Amino acid sequence: MFILVNVLSEPLVTESGLTSGGNGNPGLFPVVFLYPFLIFFIYGTTVILKNWISYKFITKNLYYLSVVSFFGVLISSISVYYRASKFRYFIVHKNSSFTDVSQISLLNTFSNSIFFNFFTFLLVIILSLFIASTWVLLKTKRDEIKIN
Repeated sequence: MFILVNVLSEPLVTESGLTSGGNGNPGLFPVVFLYPFLIFFIYGTTVILKNWISYKFITKNLYYLSVVSFFGVLISSISVYYRASKFRYFIVHKNSSFTDVSQISLLNTFSNSIFFNFFTFLLVIILSLFIASTWVLLKTKRDEIKIN
C-alpha cells in the first residue's frame, strides 16, 4: 500500500521544469481501497502483541513498555508533522502557483511520501504496541481490584 501511494505521488517539478498540480490526489486511492485491510492488520497486531505482552512481561515492566511506546509514538508523530510543515515551505518556494503556506494543506499530492512510508508503518506498529501494553496494564489493574 505504501509503495503504491509513493508511486502515485506527483513530482513537485516535472522534467521540463514546469510545476505540476491538479484537482485530486491519486495517491490516496490505495489508502481508500486497502483501508479495511489496514484496520484489520492494526487490530490483529494489537491482539497478538497483547497476548505476547501478557505472558512475557510483569506489571513493573508494563509501565516502562507503555511509557517508551507512548514516547515513540509522540516523537514519530512530531517528526512526521515537522517534515510535512517544512515540505510546505519548500512547495511554496518551488511552485509559483502558491504564494503563501496557508494555501497548502499538510496532506497534498506532493507530500504523500511523507505520510505513507516505512517510518509511518513503524509508527503504526509502535502505536499497536502502546495500545496493547495499555490494554494489558488496565486489565491487570482491573483484575487486582476484583481480587481485593
